[in-house]
Amino acid sequence: MNRILLLICLMALPFLGISQQTTFSRVRIYLDSRDAKSLLKTGVELNSYDLKTSSYTAELSQEELKLIAEMGFRYDVMIKDVQKYYLERNKSTDPLQKNTSATNDLATEWPVPAHFTLGTCGGFLTVDDMIAQLDQMRSLYPNLITIKHSISDTLTTIEGRPVYFVKISDNPDVAESEPQVLYTGMHHAREPIGMQHLLYYMWYLLENYATNPEVKEVVDNTEMYFVPVFNVDGYQYNIDTYPNGAGMWRKNRRDSGGGNFGVDVNRNYGYMWGYDDTGSSPDPASEVYRGSGPFSEPETRMMKYFCQGHDFKIALNYHSFSNLFLYAWGWSPDLTPDDATFSAYASLLTTENNFTYGPGYSTIYPTNGGSDDWMYGDQDTKPMILSYTPEIGTDADGFWPVEERIIPLCQENMFASFTAAKLVGKYGKISDLSPLFLYQDHGYLNFDVTRLGMQDGNFTASVIPLGNSFASIGSPVVLSGMNILEHRMDSISYELAPVNHVGDTLRYILVLDNGMYTVSDTIVRIYGYPFTLLSDKLNNKNNWTGTWNLTSSSYFSAPTSMTDSPSGNYTNNANKSITLTYTVPLASSLLTALEFRAHWALENDFDYVQVKVSDNGGTTWTPLSGRYTNIASINQPTGQPLYDGTQGDWVHEAISLNPWQGKNIKLRFTLVSDGGTTADGFYFDDILISNILDPTSLTEEMPAQEWLGIPSPNPADGNVRIHYLSPDSSGIPSLKVFAASGMQQGIIQLSGKEGIAEFSVKGWTTGVYYIRMETPGIPAQVRKLVVY
Repeated sequence: MNRILLLICLMALPFLGISQQTTFSRVRIYLDSRDAKSLLKTGVELNSYDLKTSSYTAELSQEELKLIAEMGFRYDVMIKDVQKYYLERNKSTDPLQKNTSATNDLATEWPVPAHFTLGTCGGFLTVDDMIAQLDQMRSLYPNLITIKHSISDTLTTIEGRPVYFVKISDNPDVAESEPQVLYTGMHHAREPIGMQHLLYYMWYLLENYATNPEVKEVVDNTEMYFVPVFNVDGYQYNIDTYPNGAGMWRKNRRDSGGGNFGVDVNRNYGYMWGYDDTGSSPDPASEVYRGSGPFSEPETRMMKYFCQGHDFKIALNYHSFSNLFLYAWGWSPDLTPDDATFSAYASLLTTENNFTYGPGYSTIYPTNGGSDDWMYGDQDTKPMILSYTPEIGTDADGFWPVEERIIPLCQENMFASFTAAKLVGKYGKISDLSPLFLYQDHGYLNFDVTRLGMQDGNFTASVIPLGNSFASIGSPVVLSGMNILEHRMDSISYELAPVNHVGDTLRYILVLDNGMYTVSDTIVRIYGYPFTLLSDKLNNKNNWTGTWNLTSSSYFSAPTSMTDSPSGNYTNNANKSITLTYTVPLASSLLTALEFRAHWALENDFDYVQVKVSDNGGTTWTPLSGRYTNIASINQPTGQPLYDGTQGDWVHEAISLNPWQGKNIKLRFTLVSDGGTTADGFYFDDILISNILDPTSLTEEMPAQEWLGIPSPNPADGNVRIHYLSPDSSGIPSLKVFAASGMQQGIIQLSGKEGIAEFSVKGWTTGVYYIRMETPGIPAQVRKLVVY
């Protein structure tokens, strides 16, 4: 499957059954001012849309090419024989030697298992190879994986083959009361990357069980079921006819009569089967023929009985291609009652691969009789299953990715597969809420915990300091009684060591423990009192001009945030900006930072948002690189940082503005979309520009600046510490303390122009006091202190 509207296969005009010997060509089809729907009515499968030429690319049989020509569409042949192309691009290297040293960013996190191998079918294992791998797994790890079993004791495929499954768990041959997860591959016979990924994942679990505590905890507390090849007849047919890969057969091998073979088993499930002829076809010649009735095919009946005999909580049914992560509904534009959970889980599961996620109907195209709809929708004959369809690979990968891409594609889906097994248990995530600059010597580190896992349980949040910046950290916090998707904010106290200087980094690890394993995040903060240059909570649009607007539907701080499309999804072919109306002067400083909160949903690899800065009044703009930006794909501005894909939760973005110090800058947020899929867009809130001064860089030529930190602790009943800084051009400042009545309480003696003053409030009357810093020729600064 592919991006925008692809594989819709509307069946208004039937076409001939396509044999495996038919030549498939990659073509560019020009609309020439015609409506795209008129092309879709031919029933051909479209791959991607090019806005500049108003054309689609597709891989079509000769019969389909004849059909679109008869409909009056003009096309260019890009690759005359796409199957030959798939084969030839793999000839450069011995298949068994490829991918042994994958270089993608995930190679270190998910290293290649020692027993994982590629195959001879375009780099993919054959059916027999896959079966041999399952046997080898059992032989090497009999205490972690079952022998292979058919998913049905009574049924086989049309051609008499079993559909095999195995289970991985700490007691694999025992039925325990542990949550269950289902993983399947190859509903469609020309999509072997799903099988290959599952074998990669299985070997990873088995080989790392003894050395990786997180893997051990997941395996010990979960039952994971694997069906690597579901459509075994169709895949075997591809192997028989194209033993080196590139077979284009999609369906099973049902003889439907009239020279037509095959049923699309992913249109044969019973929930809303045959709802209309858009989401599936009644024509046996169609690639999405739904069969003679619901569950007419032995493969889907086997899966039906298999699911009814188990209590699967989550299912991942792997397909290819288009970098999508789909879920119910496929048959209806309405959202399911559990859409919030579907969406939250999808947002998490796509963290590493950055797939676009959403309901199948609105994210890719309408279908009926699909696996996701039945696994979720049928809650009468079995428990509800949160079922997902990951679509692995880009347009360039196609159905038969070049062998060098197989391992990277396996790796980019490892997080999704592994995290799905965590979600059926006790699982949560933790996010840091502390500001970028910490200037109190005593204070609290704020965080947010979200419960995501299906099992009830407690979570323990803790902080582990790194280096010698912290003198002490408070006790861990236990969070109990949380509901699924509930957010809960809390904090842990800290005391900084007296060794920090302005500009030093403060590093700590934020840890969430569910009693079995931990999730953690390393946090970096900066010590110093920030001077605010711009602060806007986006409660109004007074500081901004452009075509973005405020919305109250989503915000980090009430009541509003800024977004590109407050009324729904952004439009096709959009180029919309929102620009700060005034310039911000950035003086020389130790660090200048732009911060904001944001979340977004954008078509991955195509649509994007950029945050830009201009130092010449808006004549030219430079895109900024932050924590959450990606480097542009080939469909985006080459080499530039941008935001795309989906980030479902509010995140804290921080971007250095140091290159623009000494200049006056303007800011702009810009959304650009193509003519394909649209999404909810980009939201930002609580925008802030601030800097901290380098005490060693203050000179007579610099404007006089000083700062007085926040007293810590506050409230206090003992010793109090406060950080201060005065310019070199001034004398030594004085600190005076006044009661709320205005009466002077005392004077704090200072020994230099920068340091930490410490004094005691023991014996002071309970109440509010004010600490006033006075430096000759400079306006005084005041901080409030509460004594109890």
